[in-house]
Amino acid sequence: MQADANFTGELNHLLLYGGFLSGADVAKIRAGPWKDRPTRMFTVLRHPVERAISCAMWWKKHSRGQIYTAEGVMPPTKKAAMEVPVGAYFDVASDRKRSWPRHPPGYRTKHQSFLRNGMTFQLGDYLDVRRRTPGLTDEEVLARAKAMLDRMDYVGFYEDLLHQYGGLWSSVFGPLLAESRGSHGQGTWRSTVTWVRDLLFLLGTFAGRQRMRVLKYSAMLPPEELAAVREANRLDIELWEYALELTGRRGWNKLVLYDSYAQWVACELLPFSAAVVMAAAWLFRRGWCRCCLRCCSRCRRKPPEPQDAGGKWAAQK
Repeated sequence: MQADANFTGELNHLLLYGGFLSGADVAKIRAGPWKDRPTRMFTVLRHPVERAISCAMWWKKHSRGQIYTAEGVMPPTKKAAMEVPVGAYFDVASDRKRSWPRHPPGYRTKHQSFLRNGMTFQLGDYLDVRRRTPGLTDEEVLARAKAMLDRMDYVGFYEDLLHQYGGLWSSVFGPLLAESRGSHGQGTWRSTVTWVRDLLFLLGTFAGRQRMRVLKYSAMLPPEELAAVREANRLDIELWEYALELTGRRGWNKLVLYDSYAQWVACELLPFSAAVVMAAAWLFRRGWCRCCLRCCSRCRRKPPEPQDAGGKWAAQK
């Protein structure tokens, strides 16, 4: 649902709203149309540097970069756009020198909204730079964003979806469905479908764990470009650190991210593979595997054919 509909239109009966909602929008909803309506809020954060670089690289690949070069000229071809350094999207100093006369206004708005502290402004004020409250300092917006996280029923992380799924269900979706159904429970068929869907989600997040846990985009940039990205998202990095502290992901349950796939293989894949091999060896020594092999061989073995009185095999007709 769009914010300009004031959340009172024909879709207002829905249980779940998502999209580019900002903290200021949520405050208006809870103070207006949903003042007396119980609501639950959750958010799933992504590593701020990885999020910003991923967005810039997507623009480079699919929309001719949506950016001018340092000389104020838009790349004429997609190939030329791919050659523009990612750091050019985040270099604030060069952006002040860059002219944008023929550049579509929406593209520059996207750069400022999504690539520079987008998470902090989305939670603390407005994501869209054109709607942001004048006069707010960076520190005030960051304080508002932290306060919004404090009011969330659940704060998750994209890099840890495998373990966040259960928390989302118990804190948000489970209670919402229980409230909507009242005393009516799920039927057997629906329970089975839900169980299969949950299993498929867990298997998918497990298979994609290496892509979520590795800082692959940061590893692609040279140090000077990576420094420009970090400087442009300074508030988001501080908000990310606060979210880790808030959810207890700094202690024994630390969210571990890796700088390369080789590091992930050494720290996670090899130990997991070794544990699987050791478990299989233990089961084999205990006789479980041999017992299974014997049962399978018996099932595949054909029964003996009947014999005649002379001791010869009788032909089957």
